[in-house]
Amino acid sequence: MALFEDALIGWSTGTVVGVGAVLAAPLVLPVVGTILRPVAKGLVKGYFFLADAIQDGAVQTREEFGELTTEARTERAHTRPHFVSRSNARTRNGHKHGERTQRRAKPAHAAKRSAAAARVA
Repeated sequence: MALFEDALIGWSTGTVVGVGAVLAAPLVLPVVGTILRPVAKGLVKGYFFLADAIQDGAVQTREEFGELTTEARTERAHTRPHFVSRSNARTRNGHKHGERTQRRAKPAHAAKRSAAAARVA
């Protein structure tokens, strides 16, 4: 035993474990591989199933949200009162709001009459 202990002086525990794993790997890996392969395969299948379920849920949620927004826009369009913008609104006499109407120029003979009436008075 002393010979074995003397040979291991200066080696860390991790090194000894690593060397042991390398020596035991050809014997242990085939057995472990046959046990772990179905487990790993089941995990991959489970991942694919979960990914498909999440994707289907996202598609369904997107469709329902699209339908809700369409319904809301339709209801809003039907319930919103129709306002006439100020730029297109007209007064009772047909003029636009804020539009100044030009006064008609008096005919020439009316201007002469008012000037003559002012002189007489």
